[in-house]
Amino acid sequence: MDETNLKGINVLVTRPEHQAQGLCQVLEKSGATPLPFPVLEITDPQDIDSAKKIVQQLENYNWLIFISTNAVERAFSLMKQENVALPDSCKVAAIGRSTADKLHELKVKEVLIPQQRFDSEGLLAQPELSELTGQKVLIFRGEGGREILGKTLQQQGAEVVHVAVYRRVKPDGNLDKIEKNSVDIAIVTSNQSIQNLWQMAGKKHQRWLKQVALVVMSERNREYAKKTGYQGEIIVASQQNDEGLLAAVQQWKNKNRARKSPMADKNSSASIEKNKLLPSQAKQEQPTAVKERENSKIGLAVVFIILIILMVVVGVGGYQLWLQQQQIEDTVIQKVDENSSALTTQVEQLKQELSNHLNSRLKNSNQQLETVTSTLEKLQKENRLLWQSLREMEQKNGDDKRPWQLAEAAYLMRLANHRLQLERDISGAKIGLESADLILKQVADPALLPVREQLARELTQLKMVDEIDLEGLSAQLIGLAEGARNLPIKGIELVELQGIERPESTSSTEGGWQAVASRVWGEVRSLVIITHNDKLVAPLIPADQQSYLYHNVELQLETARMALFKGEQQSWLSSLGYAHNWLYDYFDHEMPSVKNSIELIRQLEKVNISPELPDISASLRALQTQRDKLIKRNEPALPVEGEVAL
Repeated sequence: MDETNLKGINVLVTRPEHQAQGLCQVLEKSGATPLPFPVLEITDPQDIDSAKKIVQQLENYNWLIFISTNAVERAFSLMKQENVALPDSCKVAAIGRSTADKLHELKVKEVLIPQQRFDSEGLLAQPELSELTGQKVLIFRGEGGREILGKTLQQQGAEVVHVAVYRRVKPDGNLDKIEKNSVDIAIVTSNQSIQNLWQMAGKKHQRWLKQVALVVMSERNREYAKKTGYQGEIIVASQQNDEGLLAAVQQWKNKNRARKSPMADKNSSASIEKNKLLPSQAKQEQPTAVKERENSKIGLAVVFIILIILMVVVGVGGYQLWLQQQQIEDTVIQKVDENSSALTTQVEQLKQELSNHLNSRLKNSNQQLETVTSTLEKLQKENRLLWQSLREMEQKNGDDKRPWQLAEAAYLMRLANHRLQLERDISGAKIGLESADLILKQVADPALLPVREQLARELTQLKMVDEIDLEGLSAQLIGLAEGARNLPIKGIELVELQGIERPESTSSTEGGWQAVASRVWGEVRSLVIITHNDKLVAPLIPADQQSYLYHNVELQLETARMALFKGEQQSWLSSLGYAHNWLYDYFDHEMPSVKNSIELIRQLEKVNISPELPDISASLRALQTQRDKLIKRNEPALPVEGEVAL
């Protein structure tokens, strides 16, 4: 029999529609019946603009690696759109033989391909890619491709860039139009094709699809198919092209034909042996035995007929039961497929929405990046102009750094005056004057000696001023305000009624109405006690208004704290005085807590929060005079007055 005769073999071809024609023609020539069922659609990548930009820079790369024939077709299509030719300096590599053949069709002469296994691992085994230190590699692939090739090349020292030139999408469809007994073997050429075929089959067709033989491109495809759920025979094509796939189908047919041949020979031998035994048995039969055998045959025939009737009844009942079970199972599978289809549609919609959102965000990010880049370029240009001006000024001034040092010292002295006069910051003013004096010391110009002497006098005056501990005084006021909430307010003193004799009660019958009137008057007099006090007494505060007293004390202490930070001595003393008087008049100053609070306020009243500050501007005027003299000698290369030294 012809080894290439595949007559009667139905082959399910899952390649994309535009790539399946060649394979279908090869199968038809060999006698097989191709059943096209695309499980992939090839479309443009989501970020086509980035791919175009990279294609315009091919001359910057040492190696161009193509992952698939789709990568070749899409990449060269982009190159044609952008009017870019393949640089002669670039070396080219392909994952498989079919990819290399596609490159040869496009006039690419030298293409590096794997010698054994046609995948990333096989390409990495080539010695030409073992040492790529300092070289740039561009990998053309589809979206979501494997990362092992790029990561391994990076570990070997290469600078790797991936560019997605196409996107694989699962088409809408299912296997309802293909009968389960009409598929003998299926050709799938990638992991995504295996996954899409399984998903498009659904529960309804997965029961028979998992037993169908598969032809795949690599061992990696074989392992993925097993994990997905395929249980039939899986054959790996020896070559990644149409001829290799055809050879794999022929290999599968030959193997199955070899399995059927021993079974046919065995049945034939059994028939021959049976025919040999029949004549010898006929010679040994006796007439009586023949009659008994005929009777037994009639009985056996009756029993056989009864058994057949029972089997028919049971078979018909079982068949009806099987049909009902199949209807129920088909109904369940149909519902599952409908739900799965609806869920798949929702997932695709979500993917599309997410993709659109990400593309929008990416576009906005690119616009922001362009804006930042433009701003950075402007700043760099201004910086270059600034440095150019600085160099010109240095050339005019020579090596004399005194003007810049004097400008910096003047700036520090002016800053010290501001700190002292505006913020009353004595420590900051000291630091400013000391820093200016250190710069003048480095200048080492005798003409600056009067300036340094004036600086020394001003530093001495600053050191004689008592610095106010603002933080400490503020903390004391906060403590007083919080403690005032618990101070006792003066209350009503209860006077024990002693030495007052109540009139003895007499019988209502003695004395008549005069005795009753006398007794009532005595009771009234016992309820009222009049005491004489020559001192002024503060009126008592009702209980519902005592909270206002606490708040007023706290308010006065807070006012004193604000006066402390502003340096307002009069407001400081006034607020503390009000707080002192209220504590004495309305609170029980005999209690220790009130007595201690009053004593602390008296000590704070003695603090001068606004000491007289010295004038430290004389040194600045003296330095300005020396700067003016230097300007006249070294014009025109002095910094502007008040400018900070660079």
